[in-house]
This record gives sequence, structure tokens and C-alpha cells, in this order.
Amino acid sequence: MESMKSVSSEAILTRHTDKPAKKDATKQINEKDLESEEYEGISEKGVESSQKKSKELLERLEQSPNGTIMFIGGKSEMPRTGSTAEVYGDEMKRLVEESGKDNIIVLTEEDIRDEKTGVTGTIRKVQELINSSPDKKFIIDFPLILNEFKMGEGRWMKDGDYSPFTKELLKRNNNDEVACVRDWFANEGKVDDLEGPNPTEVAESHIGGIERLNEFAKKQISDRPIIIGMVGHSWNLDAVATYLANEGKITPEGFEKTGGKMIAPNQSVEVVIEDGKAKLKYGGKEFEIPSVEKGEEKE
Repeated sequence: MESMKSVSSEAILTRHTDKPAKKDATKQINEKDLESEEYEGISEKGVESSQKKSKELLERLEQSPNGTIMFIGGKSEMPRTGSTAEVYGDEMKRLVEESGKDNIIVLTEEDIRDEKTGVTGTIRKVQELINSSPDKKFIIDFPLILNEFKMGEGRWMKDGDYSPFTKELLKRNNNDEVACVRDWFANEGKVDDLEGPNPTEVAESHIGGIERLNEFAKKQISDRPIIIGMVGHSWNLDAVATYLANEGKITPEGFEKTGGKMIAPNQSVEVVIEDGKAKLKYGGKEFEIPSVEKGEEKE
């Protein structure tokens, strides 16, 4: 396991919010379970849940030192992760404006995207705004697709549908997703002649994505204190939490250390650096994360 000290002062990996219910002419569906008209891939109930999470994220920033930047900068290729992040930014902006706080500046993608100059122009615009207000706190809500967070690419999806491995995992566990997680951790991504993602590789890939996003933020945006935010998926984030809580070993027993429950919509896996030590905060528990440098063998 690579040293987590290089990640950031804080990294918050959040599961996307509630998906919309599939329309079924034979069943009555609550309006709040239908897809949001404003945010693709999430339900109205999910929007409300994400707005509540936004308040928690804003409180986290308010507790941080002056000059801190919260960069919600990562998502998967699935629209529901980007929409969840979008709600966070929109709601935090509304809360800041409503409260009249002048020490926090919220920049959403709509505020900063520069269509004429592309990514380079957008980055320059953000840099100028940050440099002009050294004592203010910033929330930058501009999630980028991280390859490490993707559901496709040979992981869970294939040609727009679940992969054969995913389908078999669901079938043999009667669509019980918690049982699927335990099964996945036990079979390590292999069921009979079907091969799926290896949970350890998934966890390490996500950690690599955190590090890459942190390096991007430090290089392109600022060397100020940064809270990195990303929105991902259950199972993948369950693997990350178990990996960090169980010294880099993903097993059903390690899963029980984190509570033995699948990560809930809008729940977060948090990595915090305090006094040079990395800690995992998840499910009301804290775990010290051992630092194992590259090239060092795991027992």
C-alpha cells in the first residue's frame, strides 16, 4: 500500500445519491422516486438527500483554516455521480448566499467553465480568483471523470449493461447487495469461468485516483490547504473502506471491521491527515492507516 500521507489533508469519497425508480405501468411510484427534472440520473428524493449532505460538507469547510479550498473534482462516467456533485455545489452556493457569509466563495462549473478557451482558460480563471482572495475559503465544484472511478472499463459494466460477472454475482446472492460485497471480497473477482474486478486492485486504483487528483489540484490550483472531494459507487467504495481499515487486505472479515454494511447513498469514506498520520473515518469509526511505501512487501 502506498503512503496515504501524499493524498491530501483531507479526502472525501462519497457514494452517489439515490437513483430514480424504473417506470413500471403496473406499479404506483412515488413522485420523489422519479428522475429529477434538473439533475440527470438521480431522483428527487436523491436531490433532497444530497442537499442535506451539502450542509455537512459546508460545515466541514467552515471548521477548516482560512484559505482552505474544497475541490469537488472527481466522478465516474455515470451521470448520477456528476449530478450528485452538481447538487452539492448548487446547494452550498445557495446556503452561503443565504447566510451572507463573505469569507467563502463558491464556484460551480456554470460559474467558471470557459467555452472559448477550454480547460486551460477555466484553470486560469480559477487561479486568478483564488490568488485575488488569499484569506478566503473556496468551494470549487468542477468534477472530472476519473478513469480509476469508472464502472465500465472491464469492471462492472459491458456494452451498457451489467457484465456477465456482475449478473452472476447478483444471481447467486438473490440480488442482496451486501451479500454480493461479501461474496466479491471472498472470491476476489472470480466466479467459475467468469472474471470480474479484483477488489484489491479496485481499492488501490481509487487511492491512485485520489493521489492524482490531489497532485492536479496542488499543481494547477493552489498550494493552500485542500479538501479533495469525489463521488463514486458502492461496492467500489466498500472495497476502499475495507482496504484502508484492514491494513490493505480485503476479506469478508475485514468488511465486518467497517460495520459489515454497504455504503449508503451520500455516505462518505474519509481520509484525514493529522499530525503526519493518516486516518480513515467511516461509519462512525476511526482507523489508523499504516504507511507502506512503494516496493515494500505486505505481510
